[in-house]
Amino acid sequence: MAETKGMRVLCSVIGAGKYQEIKYLLPPKDTMRTDFATFALKEFLERNSKPFDRILVFGVESAAWQLVERYLPEAQRKIIPEVRYQKEVDEAFKVIKATLIDLSPCTVVLDLTHGYRHHPLLLLLTGIYLSVLDYVELEGVYYAMLPRGEEEAE
Repeated sequence: MAETKGMRVLCSVIGAGKYQEIKYLLPPKDTMRTDFATFALKEFLERNSKPFDRILVFGVESAAWQLVERYLPEAQRKIIPEVRYQKEVDEAFKVIKATLIDLSPCTVVLDLTHGYRHHPLLLLLTGIYLSVLDYVELEGVYYAMLPRGEEEAE
């Protein structure tokens, strides 16, 4: 594995949906049953690499924060608006950008799985933007898709 830049950070988004326990798979062999994909991803990625120095979770006030508390109590929670209007887009972008720049230089893993509406896209675009400006290095971007009616997400 290549040398990482600064601290290693796992960034995630969380919505207010209903979460159920399913089987998450990270090929070729990692599997875990849980109702929180970010927890599974953290466990999978730390098995073959160094632990994350920081975990950040972005979400609206009404998000399913109980999952974060249960599985990742060490995570730093960041409230962002719903992003319905341009003003809210700007505000959410500023929160994500400032949070990551404060940790710079850092290597970032993005988990877009449990996002609220278009928060995953905003996190992805902000991560790419900051990597182009050399504030962060993107180690990976993940999204666990659960096909309708299925109980496994890869």
